[in-house]
Amino acid sequence: MDRETLETYYETAFIGTTIKRGDTRRHPGMHRTATIDYIVVLAGEPTLILSYEEVALRPFDTVVQRGTEHGWSNRCDQPAVLAVVSIDLAVAGTTQLDERHALELAALYGLTPSESRIALSLAGGARLSKIAADRDVSINTVRTQIARLRSKFGVTSQTEIVRAVLMAMGSVTNRSNDSAGTSGLNSYD
Repeated sequence: MDRETLETYYETAFIGTTIKRGDTRRHPGMHRTATIDYIVVLAGEPTLILSYEEVALRPFDTVVQRGTEHGWSNRCDQPAVLAVVSIDLAVAGTTQLDERHALELAALYGLTPSESRIALSLAGGARLSKIAADRDVSINTVRTQIARLRSKFGVTSQTEIVRAVLMAMGSVTNRSNDSAGTSGLNSYD
């Protein structure tokens, strides 16, 4: 389809939905939803269009879409077939960013709600003493939960927990294990 036809299609397709149209300069179908989506490509080679890049996908590639602005394009002759699990954040009981990330971390790493919130607090720069006070538990309880987090994330330090959380939230990109990869991330208490 030409751009004008796509623009008309998407303009009408999103009417009456909770989907919010995004910046359509990259693609007329750019949008954002209040969902966490797990997408597996079964056939074809669709392109995921993001705000600053495009990702060509192939069968069995998996995408976790966390409510970011995106669009889809099928640039080959074969139909794209996707398996999608979409979790509406309102149905899950939240539309808040930190709670959305807590749900996502729990799903990705098998964390308890308490572990998810501690991981997010660490990523937000909170000291262990503040986390303990906010949760009304001892600092030793927080340290025990952080030890479980290290195990579940498969890392050996609190700094690596923070990095894993920030990567899962899309706040940082994957770098090599050089010092630039962890600069600015510190252990506290």
